[in-house]
Amino acid sequence: MIDREGFRQRLTELERELEEAQKDKKDIYEEMIRQYQQFQCQTNSQIQCLEAEKQNLQEELGIYPKDSLDQVLSKLQATKLGWEKETTLIHTEYKNALKEFGLNPLEF
Repeated sequence: MIDREGFRQRLTELERELEEAQKDKKDIYEEMIRQYQQFQCQTNSQIQCLEAEKQNLQEELGIYPKDSLDQVLSKLQATKLGWEKETTLIHTEYKNALKEFGLNPLEF
């Protein structure tokens, strides 16, 4: 009978160890789930921040080329006015020179 009692004690001890191991396994699993969910939240938050930053940069890039083009257009218009004045001045000088020699500028 002592052997039987020893087996029962050993069986009870093994059952307790099994329950502890299962509880430890469950605790570890729950901790892993918690960490995973926390990681997912952090990742989603970071993704949202990066997407917002990307959107802001895209909007800025959309503004800068327009500003640059406006500046180039303004410079071209100013240059065109300068050329037109210069052309008119040259045309007038040649017209006067032709008149000095008694030539009709409209014939040329």
